[in-house]
Amino acid sequence: MPSLTSYKALQFDVYGTLIDWESGLHTALLPLLSSAPPSRTKGWGKKEILEAYASIEKDLQVREPQMLYTELMGRVWEEMARRLGVDVSRFVVGEQGEGVVGGNEKGEGTSRGPTTSSTSSTSTSTTTTSKPPLSAPALKFAHSIRTWPPFPDTVQALQRLSKHYKLAILSNVDRDSLVYTLALLQPPSSPSLQQAPTSTHPFSQVLTSQETSSYKPSLSTFSHSLSSLQSKFGIEKEEVCVVTCSLFHDIEPAGKLGLGRVWIDRGGVIGGVGGEGQGEVEWDWKFGSLGEFVEVVEEVFRVEGK
Repeated sequence: MPSLTSYKALQFDVYGTLIDWESGLHTALLPLLSSAPPSRTKGWGKKEILEAYASIEKDLQVREPQMLYTELMGRVWEEMARRLGVDVSRFVVGEQGEGVVGGNEKGEGTSRGPTTSSTSSTSTSTTTTSKPPLSAPALKFAHSIRTWPPFPDTVQALQRLSKHYKLAILSNVDRDSLVYTLALLQPPSSPSLQQAPTSTHPFSQVLTSQETSSYKPSLSTFSHSLSSLQSKFGIEKEEVCVVTCSLFHDIEPAGKLGLGRVWIDRGGVIGGVGGEGQGEVEWDWKFGSLGEFVEVVEEVFRVEGK
């Protein structure tokens, strides 16, 4: 196994690794769950709620790889509402939920545009969608991702890691959603900074599914990031290590490409984020938090005198 000092870039997943995905998503889904008939959600706790959401999202990402993540989140919410027998018209939506995503006056769907790739089942294919605009409550739910909080150790750990590596993001979200999150990943982490015109976040490269035209775990998504790291910074594939909480979205495809793999196992109720077959997925290092990881990194660099 290579030393942690042999890598020049760390590529991060965001939601679940840096941002508290479970808490943010669960909180955003509670109004929908509280409106459902009790018989539909009998026995549901946080785990069942998140698993229901993740299952629908995963299926939609396979079927609609060109759909922007804001719309995808809203469509998942609408599908959950349908399955739970919830009347969407009963929701009262504030200013943040107003607007239209996913359609124009003719009901035409929003996507990244037709491109072609056959790398995996989630890679982009030429599609034409025709969908009505998102409902206002669905859009409000989709916008909730902008305020999901970082884990307590995230901001400081990123600053410390940036002293040793180029830091990169490869995320399944869209640019408009991620710009709010990036503001939370700069010191000090504060919602008041979310619309600041400048940012001091520590990332040298930021790529979303909007740029890659596919969703992880598509290998084409990773190839796009690796190509960009090589062309911009001269960093080769063997010098890239993926740091993530998700076995399914990141660790497994990273292994197929021969990348370094650090699993940040933050626990939670559905740890691994949708990674069925977790017992078969291999990683190089496993840590319980980003803070634990950075402590080991700094010690290794100190011992090796780098």
